[in-house]
Amino acid sequence: MAELFGHSRHILLEKVDFEMDQSQRELRRAANQAFMESLNHLGMSLPSGDTELAIPVEPPKPALPIDLEDLEAAAADIEAYMQIKTGIETVPTNESPEST
Repeated sequence: MAELFGHSRHILLEKVDFEMDQSQRELRRAANQAFMESLNHLGMSLPSGDTELAIPVEPPKPALPIDLEDLEAAAADIEAYMQIKTGIETVPTNESPEST
């Protein structure tokens, strides 16, 4: 009797495995079909390789020469702004702390 039950159980398990495999194949087939449809839709929505969009490329502008005096004035303006914002007075780099 146990042998008959074991054989019946084995057949039942094979049937369940077959149905699961069949279900998985159906799911994979449906997923593959949906993927191919999406890929086809994407291919139709993208421009073809024959029609390239011409984007004008502007050459970089040459760098302007930097005047040292203008740079020092800009640094002084930034330093003055920072002093106002922070309330901390800085010592100019060309003077020593003892001379102030």
